[in-house]
Amino acid sequence: MPPFPAAPPDAGPGGPPPELMALLGGAGPGGPGPGAPPGPAGPGGPPGGEREAVNYLRQAIDAIQQYISVEPDDIDVQAAMKVMAGLQQILAKDQKDMETSVGITPQVRFMRKAQGGP
Repeated sequence: MPPFPAAPPDAGPGGPPPELMALLGGAGPGGPGPGAPPGPAGPGGPPGGEREAVNYLRQAIDAIQQYISVEPDDIDVQAAMKVMAGLQQILAKDQKDMETSVGITPQVRFMRKAQGGP
């Protein structure tokens, strides 16, 4: 993403606040904001990245399970179960993508299950 353009000279200090720039991945007038990553993400991806996203998905699934356990209306429970199924599909896709990226083939997965692994 390109950085925001500098403010015109007659516009005062100009530019977006450094906090906003840090959130957007750019640098304010004084460089990266406090707590901002020093540059582009390394091989692990952006800070938090995929792991953080997976954690949020799991938290959402847990919350929906709690909702289902206390919701008396069957129609609402059915709707919540549909949402949960969609979230689980995303988790399954992410796991498959991760396994593919590290070279785990369906045969390796089968052998792991046959040996009692996850």
